[in-house]
Amino acid sequence: MEGHNLCLSQGRSEAKDMGITYRDEIKMAEVALKRSIVYELLAHAFGEPEREFFEFLKDGEFSLHIIDALTFHPCLKEGVIPLIREIDLKMRDLKIEDLRENYELIASREKNLLYEGNYHPLFNVFEEMADIAGFYRAFGANFSGERPDHICFELEFMRLLCLLESKALLQAEHEKAEICISSQKKFLSEHLGRWTEDLMEKTAGIPFYGRLCEILERWIEMELELLSVKRTRLIYSQNIYVENSYQCIKEVGYEGIQ
Repeated sequence: MEGHNLCLSQGRSEAKDMGITYRDEIKMAEVALKRSIVYELLAHAFGEPEREFFEFLKDGEFSLHIIDALTFHPCLKEGVIPLIREIDLKMRDLKIEDLRENYELIASREKNLLYEGNYHPLFNVFEEMADIAGFYRAFGANFSGERPDHICFELEFMRLLCLLESKALLQAEHEKAEICISSQKKFLSEHLGRWTEDLMEKTAGIPFYGRLCEILERWIEMELELLSVKRTRLIYSQNIYVENSYQCIKEVGYEGIQ
């Protein structure tokens, strides 16, 4: 999507001279906003199951909203929307107790599949968590009660970057928009984009969450294509949870994603 970056490197008058109109910028801002919605919905879906979100899933609202947002994506992949619609079928006979039981299969202390650090060699885990926390701090985002490398925080951070990109485009702040896009590329290539493929493979066959992880991976593929980003894959290492890891992170000085 060449124009996605092109107008960001030019002033508005220069962009206009190159055939990039204000209407184009509005469209790009809308795409960024819709992308933020997808990240937000996925972040909620990977959280510990609560009654409110369970009803949101059960009523088909999750699939309705995420499909609506996906239709705006320039790199929409064939087959993604049918995957999402399958969730509605699977949810018909699912109880919240079933969902919570399935969640334990991916979030239990024995596996901890939802932490990026568990896909890095053990001696790199704290360094990687500090790097992720540095991304958050650079944009004024904080976290609390969890390690910064949890999938929900990483998805929420991408949501924030997309929202900031959309706002900057609407206000013709091209330099700020370019910073947001550059940060999205970097965070995907160095963190979030590296472990979703293995997460998908590790969760295959787990009711609901196996399909959710497949949707996540397809989404990441779309985002990598949109942003022209390449990634190197991380492999799950099944690192044993370090009891004092949260204390180590607290000492870095962050308090909560907000």
